[in-house]
Amino acid sequence: MTTASVFRVFVRVVFILAFISFMSASIHHIATYFHDFEPDGSDWTNSYMLAVSIDLTNLILTIGVMFFRKQMPWYAQLIVWFFIIVLTAFSWTVNW
Repeated sequence: MTTASVFRVFVRVVFILAFISFMSASIHHIATYFHDFEPDGSDWTNSYMLAVSIDLTNLILTIGVMFFRKQMPWYAQLIVWFFIIVLTAFSWTVNW
């Protein structure tokens, strides 16, 4: 392994860990947002499942773009980036 490839791996790992920490911090806020629409005020299961699915989908799409971008056609990259931006904007708005 060259120094450049080790540095690339290090940057990717740091980015993924930072992304996970920011998304995990927002799960409670998104769950609270969805819980406000639930008729049963005592059950938080569905709210947290929705919040985790949104943040986890965002994380998996970002990792997919990071590692498989070269094998993806341009239109697939465009669609994936659109979903990443929409999910991030939704998460940011709810957390704001």
